[in-house]
Amino acid sequence: MDYEGLTLEKADGIATLTFNRPEKLNAFTDAIARGMEELLPQLSLDDDVKALIITGAGRGFCAGLDANDLARLRRKPLDELYHLLKDLTLTLDNFTKPMIAAINGVTAGAGLAIAIFCDFRIAVPEAKFFAGYNRMAITPDIGMTYNLPRIVGPTKATEIMIIGEPLTATEALQIGLLNRIVPAADLMQTARELAGKIARGPTVSINLTRQALKKSRENNITQQIDVEFATMATCVKTADHEEGLNAFLEKRPPEFQGK
Repeated sequence: MDYEGLTLEKADGIATLTFNRPEKLNAFTDAIARGMEELLPQLSLDDDVKALIITGAGRGFCAGLDANDLARLRRKPLDELYHLLKDLTLTLDNFTKPMIAAINGVTAGAGLAIAIFCDFRIAVPEAKFFAGYNRMAITPDIGMTYNLPRIVGPTKATEIMIIGEPLTATEALQIGLLNRIVPAADLMQTARELAGKIARGPTVSINLTRQALKKSRENNITQQIDVEFATMATCVKTADHEEGLNAFLEKRPPEFQGK
């Protein structure tokens, strides 16, 4: 399934969304934003999809907003640009299933913001990461000022967004921006193996854990205890919980059904 600048594939409970403008290092466009806004809610509702991999074609993950597209967007009314960015940000934040960024190269601006939204980030050794907004004298968008400090801490996030020096994959791993680094030849296999573990796992508890983690951004400890109890109360009623308990007692691997 192809959209302008995007390719979507589905197999074995895994959806793979690929930025597909390799000649432009997958620079982000209005059309890609609209495509993601259309596709992600559909994937959220697709019971056959248990996990989503986001990657890029060619040598880059996503090199940020296409400069020509930015110039065109600047000529539009500001409220139109606001709604474009807001809709995309909330679409990413509201996605209901685990997301894995398989980062195959340069990741900048909007590309970095999207990678940060993912639950897991795997990169090749050659990958580079930078915010890049100050090079065009604009401020970060797509939730970067909200998400990045929660991943790497406010001090490092400030340095990344204001000073803007590129990070190597090793540096990104050291500050917690990446889960792991793998050889380029192993990138997609590693991402699919991780997505496969999720797809074969207890879907309800995995997705409720994601929701609880999101709520923890703003809750105090008392509120978060209530969230944890509510999610646990849902989980104990599932067939997967019963299977997990029986498998533990019988000393065998569980066979989850995702319900």
